Amino acid sequence: MAFWDKVKDFANDAANTLNDAAKDVSSSAKDFSDKSKLKRALKNEEQKINNIYKTIGERFYKANAAAPVGYEQEFSNIKASLSEIEKLQIEIDKIDAAAKCPNCGAKIGAGQKFCQGCGNNLEK
Repeated sequence: MAFWDKVKDFANDAANTLNDAAKDVSSSAKDFSDKSKLKRALKNEEQKINNIYKTIGERFYKANAAAPVGYEQEFSNIKASLSEIEKLQIEIDKIDAAAKCPNCGAKIGAGQKFCQGCGNNLEK
């Protein structure tokens, strides 16, 4: 009988150890989940602040046609970027215009001989 008591005690100890381990894993998983939620909330708040900063910066730029003292370089950089954006958009528009059927305006692929939309001969 003592043998079976030892087996029973061993099984109970093993079950208790597994139960404790499961509780630790469950607690760790909950902590990880809570931490992830908090990190997401933190990132959302940081994004809100960045959006507000952006809005303030845009308003400041638009309200000050001449660069205020101390902001000359930043204003110059913005103007240079706006100029570059305009040039790039012109190039994109040229590509878009070249890739459209002159008859119906449907998009055409490179090397295409006839328009899929209207059948217009594109090799003219």
